[in-house]
Amino acid sequence: MESLRGLKMRFFGLGAKVMTKIGVSTQLLAGADIYPALERGVIDATEFSMPNMDISLGFYQIAKNNYYPGWHQQISIGELLTNKAKHAALHESYKSMLEIGCKANMITEYAETEALNFPAMQKMKSEYGVTNHRWTDDQLAVFEKAWNEVVVEESARDATFKEFADSFYEFRKGYAIWGEAQALKSTYLK
Repeated sequence: MESLRGLKMRFFGLGAKVMTKIGVSTQLLAGADIYPALERGVIDATEFSMPNMDISLGFYQIAKNNYYPGWHQQISIGELLTNKAKHAALHESYKSMLEIGCKANMITEYAETEALNFPAMQKMKSEYGVTNHRWTDDQLAVFEKAWNEVVVEESARDATFKEFADSFYEFRKGYAIWGEAQALKSTYLK
């Protein structure tokens, strides 16, 4: 964790607030600006997406260490934004088509990214010399502690944020009943 202090890192949103708390200098850059910023030394590191996208953007040419898990964003969620009045005016069959199409896209997107990322990790390692690292539990605890501080600060500043955070934590508390009952380890063989 000490080696993160003082790094200039592309990061965004609430995750950037967490990184700032642990001493990282965060900058928000568009995806297309990350590679040249790494190349010129404007930033030392980046948070961006997932291994499959990292390959397509060529990050492996400059960044030789990848760290997992992406504690700040376990999954990306796509969305369709529409004008409320225009959407309300649609015929019910068109609303249904949009709903079904969005659901199908979410399922496909999730399954596809899960299937494409482990071969991308392997390719970056074997062909491009990238080392994959997993954050230790102690390191993840540092991120979580800083995250909890951000939640308290943002909740005090923004009533809507607090409403969402409270709802999220209440859901997680309830979901744990199911999650702990049905979760399996990757193996039980020793």
